Amino acid sequence: QPTVYGTSETIVVLQGIWIENSVNTPVTASSTGVVVDVGNEIDSRGRFIVLSHDYGYKTTYSHLQDILVSSGDTVKQGETIGTMGSSGNIGKNALYFTIEQEGVALNPANFF
Repeated sequence: QPTVYGTSETIVVLQGIWIENSVNTPVTASSTGVVVDVGNEIDSRGRFIVLSHDYGYKTTYSHLQDILVSSGDTVKQGETIGTMGSSGNIGKNALYFTIEQEGVALNPANFF
């Protein structure tokens, strides 16, 4: 669905979901996996973590306050990997969560 992303004027098609909560709320791994990327993109998704999972799945957690893992770490489902924040261009306390398989975006709502 086309929407404005964060504080940008740009209209984009969202391929994930927003999860709002208080700053510093723990963010946990949705499934067991390996941390394949962490970073901070100030003008877009802020502090983020990408996990690689079995069967070609990847999950991304964006706009974090703090990142508590490093590239190469193995994490278990439910393990705290970061904290909720408003980094990047979001303008509110929220996690932007995406799931993909073999590079194809999937609707996270189908996994709840």
